[in-house]
Amino acid sequence: MAIEARFQSQKARAEALRDGVSFITNTEIRLSLTIFKLFNASVVVERRLSTRLAQNVKLLTYVSIFYLLLAFCAVSSSIVINSFFSLAKL
Repeated sequence: MAIEARFQSQKARAEALRDGVSFITNTEIRLSLTIFKLFNASVVVERRLSTRLAQNVKLLTYVSIFYLLLAFCAVSSSIVINSFFSLAKL
């Protein structure tokens, strides 16, 4: 009896698919929800990594600006010191 019921449900499903109607089963719904949740989880992980990378880039920018200014001051002062204490003036 169970085989007959299963056959009838498969036959009804095949006829519905032939007519353009699709049955969405609970398994297909759960599968699509799981895929959707996994996609959302991967987006969150990528966003965290992107945020960390952006913070590292910001820190690198601040450090390079500081050392660029420090190098400029060192070069400027060395030019002034060299011109003030040059051998020609001694």
